[in-house]
Amino acid sequence: MPSIGAILAGRLKYGIPVMGLGVGAAAAVAPIPVAAASMGVVALVGLAVIGRRLPAVFMASVAVILTGYAFFGRSFAYLGYPPLFVGEAVLGLGILSLLMVGSRMRIGLVHALVLTFVLWGVMRTVPFLRVYGVDSIRDGVAWLYAFYALAVAATVQPHHFERVIRWYQRAIPAYLIWVPIAGIAVAALPLPTLPIANVPILSFKGGDAGIHLGAIAAFIFAGLYGSSPGTLRLPVTLLWTFFLGAAGMVAIVNRGGMLAMATSGAALLFARRAGRVVSLMFVVTLSFTVLVAVDPEVEVPGNRPFSVGQVLDNLTSILGESEGAEIGGDLQGTKSFRLRWWSEIVDYTFNGPYFWTGKGFGVNLANDDGFQVTEDESLRSPHNGHFEVLARMGVPGILLWGGLNLAYAWALARAATRAARGGRPEWVPILAWLFVYWAATMVNASFDPYLQGPQGGIWYWSILGLGLAAIHASERPAPWIGREPEDEPPQPAPQSRPVDAWATVAHGLRQP
Repeated sequence: MPSIGAILAGRLKYGIPVMGLGVGAAAAVAPIPVAAASMGVVALVGLAVIGRRLPAVFMASVAVILTGYAFFGRSFAYLGYPPLFVGEAVLGLGILSLLMVGSRMRIGLVHALVLTFVLWGVMRTVPFLRVYGVDSIRDGVAWLYAFYALAVAATVQPHHFERVIRWYQRAIPAYLIWVPIAGIAVAALPLPTLPIANVPILSFKGGDAGIHLGAIAAFIFAGLYGSSPGTLRLPVTLLWTFFLGAAGMVAIVNRGGMLAMATSGAALLFARRAGRVVSLMFVVTLSFTVLVAVDPEVEVPGNRPFSVGQVLDNLTSILGESEGAEIGGDLQGTKSFRLRWWSEIVDYTFNGPYFWTGKGFGVNLANDDGFQVTEDESLRSPHNGHFEVLARMGVPGILLWGGLNLAYAWALARAATRAARGGRPEWVPILAWLFVYWAATMVNASFDPYLQGPQGGIWYWSILGLGLAAIHASERPAPWIGREPEDEPPQPAPQSRPVDAWATVAHGLRQP
C-alpha cells in the first residue's frame, strides 16, 4: 500500500507548475492570504518528501529544541516569526506524527488523564478567544503542549532509548561547563537583543537550570553516565567538580532551582551506586571547606552578590526567616507577595465564584487579582505553575493536574519495581532518571511559571511522554542487551545493583 508521502507526491507532481502561475497572479491582489496559502503548500510538499520518515524527523527535532531550550532558554524560544516559533513548528510535526502512528499507542490511565486535561483546557480557552485573542492561546500552552507528551509516547520505541542515553551523555559535560558561563554573562554583560523580539540573545534562569542539574545528578547516581561502551566520557570525579560549579551558580540566584537539584537523591531509591556517592561526597567536602574558608564574593549588576553567604541566605529564606532577608527585604518580600496572591487564588476558587470554571485562559491574572507590580503590565501570572492551573481552570482543573502527575509518578515507580523483579534491571536507572526529572519539575513549578513557557513546558511534556514510552518498553528486556556496539571491541557491562523502590521504603519504615 503506498505511503501518504507517495500519494501526496503523485498528486502534486503535475499541479506545481499550475499552482506557481496562480500564486504569482494572486499575490498582486492579496499578498498576505497568498503568503499563508503558500506556506501551507510548502508544508504539504515537505510532508510528501518526508513520508514515513516523519516520526523520525519529529524525534530529531525534539532533541534539537530541547537542547536549545536547555542552553539558551527563553532566547531560543523566540526563534521563528510571530506567531509561529520553533516550538509550535515542531508541535505541528508531533501532531502529524501522532496521527500517523498513534494507532499503535497503548492507552493507559496517564494517557487518559492527559487527554481529559487537554479537553478541559480547550473548554476554558475557546470562550475567551473573542475577548482576549492571541493572549488566550499564549496562556493556553499550559495544556496545548501536552500534545508533545502524546506524540513522544507514540513515536519513541524501545530501541530508541539507547540513542537517548548517548545523546544525554554527550550533552552533560558541555552543559555543566556552560551554566556558570551563561549565568555570569547574563548578570554582568550588556547583551544584544534579538531582532524580532525585545529579548536578549542569551537568557539564564536558575530554576530551569536547577531541574536539569538535578536530573544530571540522578543520571550519574543511577549509573547511566558510564553505561554505553565506547562513548568518550570525563572521569566521574572531574564531572562532579564541574557539577558543583554549576550548582553553586543556581543556588546563588534561585531558591526553586536549589530545591529542584535536591530531588536527585530520589534516584537512590531506585539504584544505589556507592562509588558514585563517595566520589561526589569527596568533591563536595573539599570544595565546601575551601569556599567557607575563603568566602569569595563577586559583585555583579543586580540585587544579589555571588557569594557563599547568598547561598545560605537562600536556604534559610526557604526554611524560615533569614538575616539577609531582614536586611535587604528582597527574599522575604517576594515570599510574602506570592503567599498573599496564592491565598487570594485559593479564596476565589475553593470559596468563591470560580470553583468550577476558574478565570479561563487569556485574562491577565495580575491585573484581575489586583497584584500587578510592573508599569508595562508584563506580569500576567503568579510565580507558581500549580496555582495558575487552579486560577485558570478551577478546582476540576487542579484535580486533573494533580491526578495525572501522581498517576505518572506511581506508574514510573511501579514499572521500576516490576522491571527489577522481572529480570530487566537495565530499565530501572532509566526510570529513576525520568522520575527525578518529574520531581524536579514539580518543585521548580512551585516557585516559577516554568510550565507556562516553551522552554519549560515543552521539556516537561516531552519528558512525560518519554516516561510513558519507557514504562511500556520496560515490560520486555532492552533490545541492546547482549549486543555489542558496531565497530567497537567487546567490553564488560557495568555492574549494577537495582533496588526495588517500594521495598526500600517499606524496609526503612519497619526499622525501630
